[in-house]
Amino acid sequence: MSSPTSLPSVFLPPLHPAPPSSTLLPLLALLVDIYTPSNVVIDLTSPTPDVETVRGPEHDDFEAAHVRGWLGRVVSLGSRELARGGGEEWERIVDIAAGVLADISGHCAAGASTRTFLLPSLSSRPPKTSHSQSLDSPLPLDSSPPARASPFLPLIIRDTTLLASSTGFRTWGSAPLLSRLIAAQPYDFVTPSPTPLHILELGSGTGLVGLTTAAALSSIGQAASIDLTDFEEHVLDNLAHNAGLNAGTLGSTNVAVERLDWTDFHEGRLTRTSAREYDYVFGADLIYEPQHLNWLHATVSALLRFPSADSSTVPTFHLVLPLRSTHALEHDGFDAAFSAEGDGREERETVDAEGGRWRLTTLERSDATGEDGFGGARERAAEGKVSRYWVYRIGWSRVE
Repeated sequence: MSSPTSLPSVFLPPLHPAPPSSTLLPLLALLVDIYTPSNVVIDLTSPTPDVETVRGPEHDDFEAAHVRGWLGRVVSLGSRELARGGGEEWERIVDIAAGVLADISGHCAAGASTRTFLLPSLSSRPPKTSHSQSLDSPLPLDSSPPARASPFLPLIIRDTTLLASSTGFRTWGSAPLLSRLIAAQPYDFVTPSPTPLHILELGSGTGLVGLTTAAALSSIGQAASIDLTDFEEHVLDNLAHNAGLNAGTLGSTNVAVERLDWTDFHEGRLTRTSAREYDYVFGADLIYEPQHLNWLHATVSALLRFPSADSSTVPTFHLVLPLRSTHALEHDGFDAAFSAEGDGREERETVDAEGGRWRLTTLERSDATGEDGFGGARERAAEGKVSRYWVYRIGWSRVE
């Protein structure tokens, strides 16, 4: 039998005439080892995330195409054998072949998988002045974080199958990118506070960004409560599962999973006076359709706390959006809605309790690159495609 390091185009036999089932099962086991890694570890402690797999060599596109064709023929062959009364071995063959075929075909077709993200433990790093921190506001005297023996914090994230065409079952490229930035320097995203911070993640999906924020704040000794939110029931179930998997890494940070419908704010069923306010809002890859922009703007306008003179915390909405050519309309609309001049729509303005008028404004936008998150297990285990992203820092500006 060939070893798993052999090229599939060399060790996979022809399927005509049909080989016995006992011959196919060991070959499928080799393909499982190669193309469906048992564990994927993504290192977010380095400036550019590297991906390592516990087992399995990397193969080129020719090998992947050869394997896809061979597996398709195995599924067809096994289905015919089952129709003729084939036994349990043929049923196992079809199941295994179909599973590997789905995983090697790409992110959307892949089944459930679990990945471990390694975050840097920041307990030994001094805080630095961040964009969100006033230069005149000193750090709290008790901001010294507790010591940690481990150099990194592991987060375990389960991606599930894509049900009901939802995007929330997968960790797309924006989330690891934003998580890496937060983990590398959380003081760029939050101002240390002597009181607990209230933080919201919108469209949490698998929860990587919110859980990273929770772990990072726990690592530096900042008390906080973080609400992970999404809309669909099955996405929320997986989100709660991931929060439970990582309870030990999150320390004292209080993490809750809640359903949030953005249309409630856009259509006026929920307003600023009837909703909880947050010091910081985080989001990654939140706009897929033109209407999402209006929903998102109304939701952040209602939930992001106004600045106040008695707090050193500057309320901020941190967002990462991928630069997709298919979403140019959404990108243009977003920049107009959050521009300093506004887009001419009065509903984009929010009034505080004293009658002051405020507008959500892009304070900073920077470019970043990262993996696109569309690959299957093979692509996730090797170097993925690189995409460009915009990293936004959005806050309140007064309307004169």
